[in-house]
Amino acid sequence: MKRQPIPEHRMRRRVPRLFGLILLMFYFAGIANAGDATEFELFKKELFDSHYFGGLLVGDFDKSKKRDVLEAKKMLISFFDAVAVSERDPLHFLGHDLRAKFKNGSDLWNKIFGPEMELYYISVIAVYLDQSDELTLDFYLVLFVEGALELVVEKAILKKEGADWKITRIGALE
Repeated sequence: MKRQPIPEHRMRRRVPRLFGLILLMFYFAGIANAGDATEFELFKKELFDSHYFGGLLVGDFDKSKKRDVLEAKKMLISFFDAVAVSERDPLHFLGHDLRAKFKNGSDLWNKIFGPEMELYYISVIAVYLDQSDELTLDFYLVLFVEGALELVVEKAILKKEGADWKITRIGALE
């Protein structure tokens, strides 16, 4: 049986439909790729998320102290984010006396880490309530140093200055 050619009036209707179908395929392929990127980010978050087994809390933790400790921890994390990753000024997070010892953020970075280090992870492992406006956070850092991962345990003393927590000592820097 011989195929009949498609009449021109039907062909005109099929071309836009075919073009629309191709556009939809590209659109859904883009969504699928975006989903893959989101899925990969979720995978990394789940893979590198830590598991809490316990920590050391020393002191009386009433409601305001709990809030203070969480604010101080958030500030410490923000400090390391500013030092290692973001464009924010890390000196902003230091107490007045400690801030005066550094010219700028890169000077601070070199004193804390050195030029050949990358920060991968930080976690608080102990909290000590020293005074009403001062606390100590023990924390660990995972650093990438000269091709190897290194675990470093440090201590930071934070003091409340006005409404904000400031670092007055971190590691050997005071």
